[in-house]
Amino acid sequence: MEFLSNILSEFYKTIKWSDANYYSNLDEMSLELLDFKTPNYLSIGIGKHITDNLKSAYSIGLVNEENSVAYLFSSALLPENPSIFQRYKQGPWKPNTLLYGRIFQNGKLEGIACHHLTPRTLMLVTGVNTWQSKGPKSESNVQAQLIQNMNNFCGELNYNSDNQILGFSGLGHITEKWAIGTELYYTAKEKSGGLSLGMRYKSTESGLKAVTSFIANPVMGHYTSSYAAQVRPHIKMATRYDFNIYSYDADVSVAIEIAPRGKDQKLNARFSLLNGIGVSFSGMDTGFGPTPKQSFGIKLEFS
Repeated sequence: MEFLSNILSEFYKTIKWSDANYYSNLDEMSLELLDFKTPNYLSIGIGKHITDNLKSAYSIGLVNEENSVAYLFSSALLPENPSIFQRYKQGPWKPNTLLYGRIFQNGKLEGIACHHLTPRTLMLVTGVNTWQSKGPKSESNVQAQLIQNMNNFCGELNYNSDNQILGFSGLGHITEKWAIGTELYYTAKEKSGGLSLGMRYKSTESGLKAVTSFIANPVMGHYTSSYAAQVRPHIKMATRYDFNIYSYDADVSVAIEIAPRGKDQKLNARFSLLNGIGVSFSGMDTGFGPTPKQSFGIKLEFS
């Protein structure tokens, strides 16, 4: 749920942790603009701020969605009013933990455990279980990440129980603008491995950011190049080209995001030769009060 996703983002800010240097986020800006999801369900969500350490969220499924309840605990203070957030960022470092659990009406479970081990090391474990061993709705998976985030290098050790995948990825900064990285992985279930190589170029002009990235997977024969830019303070655009040298499959995607200044509203639109058109609008009206729990939001999407 977006309420808890926002709290997780606040947790990272509180512990002064950035995921911008992850190899998995090499092309994060273009992914955010081009790959937003358009759900096939309708639900009503309510988030509640219980204390500075405990949050809750409730979802009532209306179409293709089960009712659910979720709780999030953080040892780091996550104040309700963002205006007092800054003062919690000061002071010496200390280990912090975040725990999140969500249970659906049909018994499906989702969970997150995040522990800040050292100022530059973080462990993240996520999992889902539907309690069904077979069938289209069966899903049971645990993913664990150990991340070492240094000034000029970030390394990730990953394990995914779904296909028994063990992998390592790293991203290093050559200069302030250039970064290169790689990912190595082994699938025990299929007894095979693979690797990918990537590079990124960042530039900033008049406060507007632009990112160019290229990712190659020689084993699978897949190559991706993307460009994303903030063309105006409230407008972002992105384009991407995908090509596979073995199947000759190719795709071209373009996207735009408009977020008017001074308003908590956002319009996203994308077009892909393979996946068609997608549009998303989200807005938050804070006229009922200064805090998140006194606001109302709406999000419409289709593809």
